[in-house]
Amino acid sequence: MISFFPKPYPDELFYSVIARYFVRSGSNQPTVTIKELFGAIRAASIDLPCSFGRLIERLPTGTDYTSEGFIYNNTLYNFYSPFLGPEKAMRVKDLMIGDDGKGIHPMCGGNSDIHLRSEFLRFCPECLRKDKKTYGEIYWHRVHQIPGVLVCPEHRIQLLDSFVPVTRHNKFEYIAASEENCKLTKPKKRITTYSLDRLVEFAEDCGWLLANRLDSKPSSWFQEKYSEILKQKGIASCTGINDLQKLHDELIAYYGSRTFSLWNFNFTRIKSLNLFTKFKAFRHLLLIRFLAGGAGKFFESQHSKYEPFGKPAWPCLNPACEDYLQPVIKEVKITCCLNKHGKPMGKFSCNRCGFKYARRGPDQSENDRIRVSSVFEIGDRLREVVLDCCEDKRTNELSPKIIVEAFGKLGYEPFWLKNKKPQSIIKISTAHKKKSEIIKIEKRQMWVNLISKNPNAIREELKTLNTQLYFWLLRHDKEWYKANSPISRTGIHARKGKDWNALDAETLARVSPIVRELLESHSRPKRITLWRVGRIAGIWTFLDKNLDKMPETNAYLQRVLETTENYNIRKIRWAAEYINQQGKQMFRSSILQVAGISRLSAAIEKEIERQMHSQQIHM
Repeated sequence: MISFFPKPYPDELFYSVIARYFVRSGSNQPTVTIKELFGAIRAASIDLPCSFGRLIERLPTGTDYTSEGFIYNNTLYNFYSPFLGPEKAMRVKDLMIGDDGKGIHPMCGGNSDIHLRSEFLRFCPECLRKDKKTYGEIYWHRVHQIPGVLVCPEHRIQLLDSFVPVTRHNKFEYIAASEENCKLTKPKKRITTYSLDRLVEFAEDCGWLLANRLDSKPSSWFQEKYSEILKQKGIASCTGINDLQKLHDELIAYYGSRTFSLWNFNFTRIKSLNLFTKFKAFRHLLLIRFLAGGAGKFFESQHSKYEPFGKPAWPCLNPACEDYLQPVIKEVKITCCLNKHGKPMGKFSCNRCGFKYARRGPDQSENDRIRVSSVFEIGDRLREVVLDCCEDKRTNELSPKIIVEAFGKLGYEPFWLKNKKPQSIIKISTAHKKKSEIIKIEKRQMWVNLISKNPNAIREELKTLNTQLYFWLLRHDKEWYKANSPISRTGIHARKGKDWNALDAETLARVSPIVRELLESHSRPKRITLWRVGRIAGIWTFLDKNLDKMPETNAYLQRVLETTENYNIRKIRWAAEYINQQGKQMFRSSILQVAGISRLSAAIEKEIERQMHSQQIHM
């Protein structure tokens, strides 16, 4: 147990506390003093030290220090932890309390911010004077050592480099701040007023993180919050697709290229927002300040969900409905209007009358809630009312013109039709329905013809023969497709009460011609594998699961399936034959180039020599 321990100052780095202990104890043997404090020799760590548990055991009786207190108040843990995720943040804290600190820095981002780190410990001249006056001595501040902090958030002036290197020859040495190693020198870089404002904002956000013990958030929490704000700023589409190029350009415009150069940050294009910020506190803070105006606002405020059409409920706009203009629609389906620069398109449906309309957003005022961009379904109730007003009672189809004429007879005056052409609003197209039915009939006939031409084909084979048709039917006419296709899991791999002997013979008859065709092909060889044979036969899943139940097929395939070496030997033979057909002289290098082989074995070398010798005999 040690006899005393210095009381940490506000925002003092734990490294600085230990350095002041060295000074007060008069120690000139760092390793002996470190062992006295931690029970073992530990290298000095400036930002994320470990062995706090050992230190607490050796502190004088009656002190109220705790490992968590040191970690939260005197290290950079609070700067990194909010972005690590709950499990990783807890793991880092446990490592800092324990003795093994090797995994701490990799878990906090490793070398992702190495370009931001200073070669020397930094200090603020004004803080130095203030600390000397208040405490009678100076010390190293936490916020000044954060990677990317170039100015003091309190005094808005540029930080200066001390004479104490971050990486020292003696890794067990703790050097306290002093007037000798914190000389007032001229700043190395010139900072413009605009860049100074941005750097102060960043430093303030870092200071806020250090001062507030935040719960760590999973990456999904940040991505969801970023997505909502990006939508509100018009940098993401209504469906959440980020315009990464626009985000990159606006970040450059906000911070300025000069500011990024001060950070030594080569800001190239953003390929993925998740990868851009993953475990990188610096990059998170860049986005947070730009999107939310500061770390405090981002973490403490509840950003509202992106609602381009406001909050529910929305009115039914069917003049024939009892709920006309009443807020009865509880949900809206939002899609992107691709031809209007990604603006949101909301689709509204009244459950009572079936009236469906769409509106292009976002809404700018309360009056927009009763605005209509298109009506794509008038509903059964309005359809009956309109048909009753038609002169030709036999008509079953409605056009925009018929609907508007009926509105006039009934005395309906929908405000969303005023001063607008009916065709521009009412999008009920009977021609489109007729065309869709014709296309569906044509597709069905094509499928029937395909089956008649291949009566023994299973669904997988039919899919291979006409993939486009297969997926069209699956998407637009699924029930008909199921009813008019070979029985699911047909052919050799779905029969009740399987006769495995018969299946074995049938499977062997199916795969052997495929193997023979692969071997006899004059084109570039393809390796004979179980996957390739099964895929060509259309029974890959069946083979993979049931090959052990079919001894004849299994034995045959074990004979013909190729190892990598056998496949390469077959490629050597094919390459030699190809070179002979070209009438060219055969060299070892030309064979390997045509065959596409880089790794050689003794058997492959022997085959190359045999092929070259064979050509010489025939010349």
